[in-house]
Amino acid sequence: MSFWPSEDDLLGVFEDAPDDEFPSLLEVAVHRNNKSLIKSLLVEGADGHDSFALRTAIILGNSSELLTMLMDASENARPQNRRDYGSSALREAIHTRNADSVRLLAGRVDVNEFESKVLGSLSTPLNKSIKTYKDNGIETVRLLLKNGADPNSLATFHGLGGEPDEKSLLWRTTAMLAAIDTNHLPMVQLLVDHGADVNLPPNFGVTRTPLQRAAERGNFAISQYLLEKGTEVDGLPVYSDGTALQLAAIGGYVGVAHSYWKKVQIQTPGQHMKTAEQHSKALPNEVELT
Repeated sequence: MSFWPSEDDLLGVFEDAPDDEFPSLLEVAVHRNNKSLIKSLLVEGADGHDSFALRTAIILGNSSELLTMLMDASENARPQNRRDYGSSALREAIHTRNADSVRLLAGRVDVNEFESKVLGSLSTPLNKSIKTYKDNGIETVRLLLKNGADPNSLATFHGLGGEPDEKSLLWRTTAMLAAIDTNHLPMVQLLVDHGADVNLPPNFGVTRTPLQRAAERGNFAISQYLLEKGTEVDGLPVYSDGTALQLAAIGGYVGVAHSYWKKVQIQTPGQHMKTAEQHSKALPNEVELT
């Protein structure tokens, strides 16, 4: 039997491969759902870290048996330091709402990694599950957290999945910021219950604290929850942005801004009264909080 694929076998796999690469024989075998051919190719030295082959298996809805075969091969492959292997396939399983594949992969791949070479989107599986929670349910997020997803790590490197946001484009986000953008309080509560820091400072290119993002989105319920959890109201702005109070006022969210204003005034007056005065001077003239 020839290992070389026919023209029909190649159809459908070229689109997912980079412009300068042909699909591997292993990917074509996966596309054919030919388990015996897959085993033969792996025995003959096919790359056990073939991310495109694994993602193709997810796209085509191949069996758990085939996915397990590919994951077993990756664990025996050299080098064994491909920590990002499987993360793009997990993202795809989340996207296609393939619950069985999500459960299988979540227990076997590093859920905090991302494979930019496969999708070109620097986004973790946790970010994907948060963004698609309306389709997949919050239980997918819970599953990833149970399998070690870090709610305080970077979730995206170039925007929320590469999609422009109507309020502001955050080029780097944490899972907490992504959850706030869903405007879904139970999602935020779930992350906090699993260790998300409500006072996580902006760093590594992240330009908002959780409260600043809630203020910018004008979400009163999430803002109140973060305040109840002890978040700092007067976190320093990044670059030319504002504090949480300023961002809420600029957005016209007077109720949110007023709740922040009251919180600033009651927090250790000797330390924060000057901060409150600075907030007031920086607010738009039409916003009256006193």
